[in-house]
Amino acid sequence: MVFDAQNARTARVDITKDFKLAETRVLTLLNEYRAFPWAKYNTIFINGTTINFDSRGKRLSRRVALYSKFHERQNHGAPAEEQEMARGLLRLEVQHRTNKSLADLAQSLKLSDHKAELRQEELAGKAAGI
Repeated sequence: MVFDAQNARTARVDITKDFKLAETRVLTLLNEYRAFPWAKYNTIFINGTTINFDSRGKRLSRRVALYSKFHERQNHGAPAEEQEMARGLLRLEVQHRTNKSLADLAQSLKLSDHKAELRQEELAGKAAGI
C-alpha cells in the first residue's frame, strides 16, 4: 500500500507530557485526582493506575488521561528495561479522537487544516507564539 505521509489527513492526535516523580508519589497523586470535578467530562478511574477524563456526548471526541507510565508498560508486557525507564513517570495525555476535535484543535492553533504536513515557517511561528 502506498502511503503519502506528506498529504495524509490526520485522523487522531495524542499530545503527551511526562512528569518525573518519586516512584511512590505517582499512584498517590492519581488517587488524589480521581475525584477531580471537571465539567463536560466523565471521570473513569482504572485499577488505581489511570484516570481518564472522557468528553461527554454521543462520541468520545476528546480524552485527557493521567496515568502511571510504568504500569502502562508493565500491562502491555514491555521488556524489563523499558519498564524500568518508565518507573516514576506520570504521563498526561490529551487525545483528539474525531474529525471535529481535530478541526477545533487546528482552528485553535490557527492551522489551515489538519493534514500531516506543516510548513517549516508555520511550525517555527507556532513555536515562537506568532
